[in-house]
Amino acid sequence: MERMRKTQTAALLALLAAPWAAAANYELEPQSRLRLEGDSTLHAYASEATRLEAALEWTGDRAQLTLRVPVEALRSAHKGLDKNLRKALSADKHPDIEFRLSRYSIEESTGPRTVVGTGALTVAGVTRERTVRAALRETATGLTLEGEHALKMTDFGVKPPTALLGTVRAKDEIVVKFTLDLRRKP
Repeated sequence: MERMRKTQTAALLALLAAPWAAAANYELEPQSRLRLEGDSTLHAYASEATRLEAALEWTGDRAQLTLRVPVEALRSAHKGLDKNLRKALSADKHPDIEFRLSRYSIEESTGPRTVVGTGALTVAGVTRERTVRAALRETATGLTLEGEHALKMTDFGVKPPTALLGTVRAKDEIVVKFTLDLRRKP
């Protein structure tokens, strides 16, 4: 009886893991979104990435994901904010924000699976290890990863921008919100 339960459990786990077991390559769909949200002493602000680059290779027990956001592609409703952001992130020396996944795990639940990914996040030339959680959904054409991650600018050597001779100050914490639609390559 115990052996039968173990066999049934193993079969169930294999069935649940099946979509992720085969090697697959994915490319980023154009509707994917990444948004930075923060606050200041004057008002909240946000910047949307108008361009993202990502590639995912998934072999079931191993994943290679690289996500790159060109700093020049971050846009807000205010040109002055964009200029301050590019300056704070040293876009002339470090044109990209990049995340490279090094390991992951998948948590099963009654809703969407949760991917817990750890990797190297590089901002303004400074690299720190970060762990990011994302809801993982299978779609007709591939996968969707959706989540958010809070971080501090100063952890990456970025001085929060100021304006009006320092009377307006950005708060140190920002939240990165993302929806990455990845299409399986044939």
